Amino acid sequence: MAVLWESVLDGKYKCIVEQKDEYYGVLTIKEGGKTLRQMQVSMTYSPIFGPDISDISEWSQLAIDYIDNMR
Repeated sequence: MAVLWESVLDGKYKCIVEQKDEYYGVLTIKEGGKTLRQMQVSMTYSPIFGPDISDISEWSQLAIDYIDNMR
């Protein structure tokens, strides 16, 4: 699996999108070594040269919404 996007939110939540198929991947949100959430995410196109900025914005918002609603 190829990592398409990775970010750390609030200094402690690691968010990773890994490509599973041509047009979808899995967003994983972790805190430390613990997986908090995994969800399937779509892609605008097959990311041969990297993901589309609109996909990154969507993934980022999904992660932010999840983390904000945990509190």
